[in-house]
Amino acid sequence: EDGIPRTAYFARTVDGGATWSTPQAVYTPAAGRGANGHQIAVAPDGALIDVFTEGGSGLVGQVVMAMRSEGQGATWSSPMPVGQSSALPTVDPERNTPISTGGPLPTVAIAPGGDVFVAWQSLGLAGSGEIQFARSIDHARSFQVQRSIPRVRASPFTPALAAGPGGLAVSYYDFRFDRRGDRELTTSMWISHSHDAGRSWVESRIGGPFDMRGAPRRASTQ
Repeated sequence: EDGIPRTAYFARTVDGGATWSTPQAVYTPAAGRGANGHQIAVAPDGALIDVFTEGGSGLVGQVVMAMRSEGQGATWSSPMPVGQSSALPTVDPERNTPISTGGPLPTVAIAPGGDVFVAWQSLGLAGSGEIQFARSIDHARSFQVQRSIPRVRASPFTPALAAGPGGLAVSYYDFRFDRRGDRELTTSMWISHSHDAGRSWVESRIGGPFDMRGAPRRASTQ
C-alpha cells in the first residue's frame, strides 16, 4: 500500500538457523498506516520483545511501538506506544540530498535484570535532532516517558543500543565537525554510556572522521 511496509511475519528456529518454522503474520496496522524495522530481543524470562516504528505516509505521527510474546512467538500482546519519532530523513546539509541511514527505526537492548531499553533517532528541521530513549521496568508491559541523550548534536543518526552488567551504551553518527564549503561531509561516530539506567551519560568519539559522501549509495534512500 503506497510502498509502506504492512504486515509483520515471525519465524522461529531451534537448530541454529538450519531450518525455520512457517512464517506467521503477527501484526498488521490499521489501514493507511505501516509498520517497519521490527527488532526482537529475548528477555531473561524467555519472553520476546518486538519493537518497531508505525506511522503513515507523512512526516508526522511516527510512533515507536513494542509488543511482547510469552509463547515463543505463537501469540503476542497488543502493541503499546514507547515514544514519538519523526520521519524526517537525514540529509547532506549543504546539498540537501538524502543519506541512507536507519531512519526512525528503533534499536532495543535488555539489561541482565530484565529492564528493557529502546533508542531511536528523531530529527527536526534545519539540521536539529536527538537520540531518544525509553525504559521499561516491567518487562515491556509499559514504558516510562522518553528522554533525550544529552550532548548529542548535529543531526545524529543510526543509533545502536547495548546493555550489560556495566550499564548502557549507545553509538551513533553525526556531522558536528563538518566544515561548510569543503568537498567532504565530515562524519564521526560516537558512543554515550550510562551506568545509572540512563539518568546520566558520558560521550566519547570512537570513529572517524570520514567522508560520508564517499559511502555507497542505494537506489533509493530513507
